[in-house]
Amino acid sequence: GVMAGFASMPSLMNLMQGTWDKNEILESICRFQLLVLDDLGAERATSYSAETAYNIINARYEARKPTVITTNIALADMQREPDPWYSRIYDRVIEMCPIPLRMDGESRRSGIADTRRQMAREFLFGAKSRKDG
Repeated sequence: GVMAGFASMPSLMNLMQGTWDKNEILESICRFQLLVLDDLGAERATSYSAETAYNIINARYEARKPTVITTNIALADMQREPDPWYSRIYDRVIEMCPIPLRMDGESRRSGIADTRRQMAREFLFGAKSRKDG
């Protein structure tokens, strides 16, 4: 019963780069009662991307809307960020997301790739490939 949205940061930033009305996009992401922003930090490190990431995070911050943020950036690295733009972003992220969850373990994508690799070998070379690895 909650209007939720999901967007990857790189995709959202590309969308914003391709439009003249960035405020319209910022307003639309604030309409969601819950927003999941995936892959913070996966965007290219440029001054434009830092400013855009700040605007996206800050829009949610000012709207006081719950936001789930996924990232491969360690919490300790966020807390020690020397760049002023990224420091401001991470400061807001840490406040907005007070319960950090660390996800350890093998990459899900690596397991899928292994399965697909084995299937491709069997398709190309037959059952013999199981023994050959």
